[in-house]
Amino acid sequence: MKLPPLSQRIAAGLADAPADRVRREVFTSLRARVAAARPRYPHLQDRIRAIKSEALEHLDELVGLAAGRLRANGCTVVVARTAAEARAHILDIITGGTVVKSKSNAVKEIGAVEALEGRHVEVVETDLGDRINQLNGTYGAHILAPAIQIPIERIRELYSELAGEMLPDDPEELVKVARDDLRAVFAGAGYGMSGANALAAETGTVCVVENEGNIRMLSSLPDVYIAVVPITKIVRTLEDALTVLQGASVYGVAQRIGTYASCISGPAPRGGFGPRAMHVILVDNGRRRAIAAGFGEAFECISCGSCLDHCPVYAVIGDKYGVVTHIGGIGILHASFTSGLELTAAQGLSLCLNCRACVDPCPVNIDTPGMHARLREEVPAPQRLTRLARMVLGLTGSVASMRATGTALYAADRLGLRRAGEKLLPPRLRETASLLPRMPTPREMAPAPERIEAIGPQKHTVAFFSGCIMSTWLAPINWATLRVLARSGCRLRVPRGQGCCGALHHHMGEGRRARELARRAIDAFSGLDDCEAIVTNSAGCGAAMKEYADLLRDDPAYAERAREFAARVRDASEFLAAHDVAPPVISIPGRAVYFDPCHLGIAQGITEQPRRLLRSLPGLEVVDFRRREACCGSAGIYNLIHSDVSGRLADLLAADLLAADPDFIVTSNPGCLLQVRWGLARAGAAGRVRVVHLMELLDRATGTAE
Repeated sequence: MKLPPLSQRIAAGLADAPADRVRREVFTSLRARVAAARPRYPHLQDRIRAIKSEALEHLDELVGLAAGRLRANGCTVVVARTAAEARAHILDIITGGTVVKSKSNAVKEIGAVEALEGRHVEVVETDLGDRINQLNGTYGAHILAPAIQIPIERIRELYSELAGEMLPDDPEELVKVARDDLRAVFAGAGYGMSGANALAAETGTVCVVENEGNIRMLSSLPDVYIAVVPITKIVRTLEDALTVLQGASVYGVAQRIGTYASCISGPAPRGGFGPRAMHVILVDNGRRRAIAAGFGEAFECISCGSCLDHCPVYAVIGDKYGVVTHIGGIGILHASFTSGLELTAAQGLSLCLNCRACVDPCPVNIDTPGMHARLREEVPAPQRLTRLARMVLGLTGSVASMRATGTALYAADRLGLRRAGEKLLPPRLRETASLLPRMPTPREMAPAPERIEAIGPQKHTVAFFSGCIMSTWLAPINWATLRVLARSGCRLRVPRGQGCCGALHHHMGEGRRARELARRAIDAFSGLDDCEAIVTNSAGCGAAMKEYADLLRDDPAYAERAREFAARVRDASEFLAAHDVAPPVISIPGRAVYFDPCHLGIAQGITEQPRRLLRSLPGLEVVDFRRREACCGSAGIYNLIHSDVSGRLADLLAADLLAADPDFIVTSNPGCLLQVRWGLARAGAAGRVRVVHLMELLDRATGTAE
């Protein structure tokens, strides 16, 4: 299926209100159920990770072991290097008649259905969701819920057409018609075809888990059963395979294990019940290449769909995030190796926010965002970045340029030229112009002193990372942070030449530049051994610097230095909450709501410390709010690349925050700060609520801002 341009697909996804409503209802319920189920299986995530990692490390051994054992069990086994080879084997097996097929990403990936239909073979989808898509002429929109995007009214129309009469508006009646439709097909089908959740090499056992029973039927009733199994689904033992099945059930639908768990080791014995022949097609199709390139982790995926349920991008555009054969961020990674980087670069490799909302909910803890960042390095900059985004990345790499630009913008503000200039911008740029903050004075943007003594008794010596935007365009926040630290007994070191942390560059695929900036930062802080921590007030910078060891792991000159540097990095709230923050001297009356930047709450696990600091302020009532998505949509400069997706996420967050009726909206990251202001402006609520950095409130409470 040829896909329209990505911009059109995104627009269609954002405009599909019924699908958005259904996704929201399903995910709200499912996230809560899975979160409640996970504690009952405290070691499951670690076990699955170990099983899948061990399997990839010994992949060639396990492929050989599985193939040999399956053949000994009476199966016909082929190992297909490419999708074309896999299709050819299937076309050799199936010469006509009807095929009953289950939901299978692997079968989609190799294009088997299209090839069979081209030979006039009837292929009937037996998963209810996939069958609905087949009748509707659409493709699956979710790994576990393929028809999640299709309204119930349309499903009623489809099955009414199939039944030849208008069916009542009753889900149970629709399911009855669907069941009767498939039973008739099962009775006459000559072939059954499925994928697999896992394949146990030592016993040669194909393992599948489901809730509908269709795979149980298609692997038992037809004379010929075909299992299409990616080589990365192979694990060593049957116990390992059953653990994978349990992981898919717990993390996918909050069940201990699916209703039907089938373990199939070969054709039926003579006179027994089951298929007369069983074929297993083991598919490589780019997987060994991915492993060799350092992306094997992507193929440890067990296809539970949990990452989609937590992904903010998927939440707002649905199946438009991905390609026909692979959905979501993990699907984009898979398709980059199974279908080609050219396809994914054009159809969504740039869409991942790097918010990391998908990592913990994954039963294998796959670092999907990190792999997106690395894979983007393989795509030429003009293909993945707008001209404006390239300009901003170039600007942030130089604090001097940021300061000079800020000074010019300050002058334009003073002369009233900025507003006039914004009116001349193209509509798309004009829409995001309000993201640009009002500039501080040139004096405020001047570099901080290299040494700042503690106010009162000295308790700590810390180094301060000033950053690029925080030391220039948002400089008042830096000054507030320095004052709070000094009042809290900190002697401060602010080394020259530290520059940008490189986070924006790394997320956007500018890995080489990110590594250059990381080395510069490490060099700037070298020799400050008397400093017990390197403190930052930017969640994005902190997350990036804590990952320097990974970023520079292949650099022999910096790998160890990067580990030592990363171990000393602390967010300002993390450091202050662990020590004695300056006592408040001013009351701040009002209601405050704090929202977690994903690079602080998710990436660094710092959620309670900022709230504890806020709750310590006299007069301030700290209230919670119901937040729909994990990320505000800023994601560095994502709002300059996908302003439509970013704008929708800003709208959602602004609505969620305003529902708490706060006087202050507080956060700990520059991008989040600007994004919320943008969201409020889009909602017509600019100026109604003060949007501030946590350090600004602490500064106000602990002493008059200077």
